[in-house]
Amino acid sequence: MKQVIFLEITISIETYDRRQVVSSLFDREWANFGDEKRISDNATIKYKSEIFRKAEGVPQEVIIILTLLSEFAVSLAANWLYDKLKGKATKLEIELTEVEIDKDEIKRIIIEKVKKS
Repeated sequence: MKQVIFLEITISIETYDRRQVVSSLFDREWANFGDEKRISDNATIKYKSEIFRKAEGVPQEVIIILTLLSEFAVSLAANWLYDKLKGKATKLEIELTEVEIDKDEIKRIIIEKVKKS
């Protein structure tokens, strides 16, 4: 039986080491459009795209879709994202809102997006 999607959230991650971020999120150094990883029974991430910048010293961007199947997945997803990104990401945006790379702040913004949906 297919589960109903509660909410999909676009997350943009800026980093100077794209491979390190992708490896942390997907457990391998590369990902293809649409690759999915289950992070809990009620949450998945899907690789959407990357933005490559050729200029030296400019961060690259990895874009993922966080899918929540239940509101109970919010805390777990926020904690998981923080653990995977701390020390690897230079900037984090959740649905175009810049977010400090902090567990509580990530959770607060995801909850805000849930309430608006």
